[in-house]
Amino acid sequence: YATPQRLATAAPCGEGAAEPAWLAHERLNVTDDPRAADAEAVKQSLSMLGRTPSRQHACLKCDLSGRAITSIDALRPFVHLQVVNVARNQLRTLEPLGALRCLLHLNASHNCLIRTQCFAAPDTLETADLSYNMIGEVGDWGVHKYLRELNLRGNFISEVGCGLRQNKELRMLDLSENNLAAIDHLDGLGLKTLHLAQNQLSSVEGVGGLPKLQVLSVQHNMITSIAALRSEDVPRLRTLCIADNRISHIAEVAGLESFPFLCDLLLAPNPIVELPYYRSQVLHRLPHLRSLDGEQVAGDAKVKSDIIYGVDVDARRAMFQELLPQENFVDRRLVTEEGIAEMELGQLGQQGDAGPYGALAAGGPGRCGARTRMQDCKFR
Repeated sequence: YATPQRLATAAPCGEGAAEPAWLAHERLNVTDDPRAADAEAVKQSLSMLGRTPSRQHACLKCDLSGRAITSIDALRPFVHLQVVNVARNQLRTLEPLGALRCLLHLNASHNCLIRTQCFAAPDTLETADLSYNMIGEVGDWGVHKYLRELNLRGNFISEVGCGLRQNKELRMLDLSENNLAAIDHLDGLGLKTLHLAQNQLSSVEGVGGLPKLQVLSVQHNMITSIAALRSEDVPRLRTLCIADNRISHIAEVAGLESFPFLCDLLLAPNPIVELPYYRSQVLHRLPHLRSLDGEQVAGDAKVKSDIIYGVDVDARRAMFQELLPQENFVDRRLVTEEGIAEMELGQLGQQGDAGPYGALAAGGPGRCGARTRMQDCKFR
């Protein structure tokens, strides 16, 4: 609760000065705290008996999720807790968790938090889930030297900021469903997984400073090019999700050929999928793919793409001329690279590019019914 002692330490402003907005939000009066967690409810939610750092036996896990509680002051005496789940409540602050110096894993998603630094978390914190709150800034996480996973999905963050510079052990960062317009201040981190879906990104600039990155998700943004994604900067990339963007040119896919470990690619929906024989074009340029758009890539699909692009035509022609020198060799392929180029020119008016909203966007009002809902919204 907002006692005078805690207010004095939480608000470093002089007498008569205006209090910060977060303090007014986090202060709890009796009328604001109708459903406080009591000691009996905490005891009933304890589990996972184990040994504490002081070699004592105690319950290490507390699950108070989905109870609509407004404060967790009753957790203070349980100093040995290592796993705390207070998701899906009505919490405005996590200040009582400052007493839990052994805390390792925290889930405080789906609450009413507006700051990440609303509690003095211990140095040993490893995972923190603050998704779906009302947080406006990433905040400074430098004190958490061992933080491995941070989930800030579904908040109101508009920039990453410098608060993660010191978190060299951070391996997973989820900033999806925010208001990010650029990827910055992530250089030098050891991230292996980065989720930036459903933001306002127009480029992947800024990912180049993550040499250990293996999984990148930037779906549902406004990205038109991934040329900034280079294999010399991100050599370990294995999974790339760029669905629901504005990738339209097949040359963007060709640029991914230099990634030696890329095996999972999600492109659909994008305007590029409207190119004739889209899957064959992608598999010809990226033959090492294991899955494309969530579907397993079969061996016969790769063989089909090789046949379309005439990988074995020269060998067959040489064999034919050796065995039948008096006959003329005839290429009997039904689909060829030249034929695909003619189809693109006829359907799209240009080769290898479906346009920023796909071929259906150029079809006029009479063809709106053929678009997907996402394409129709983007076109309008």
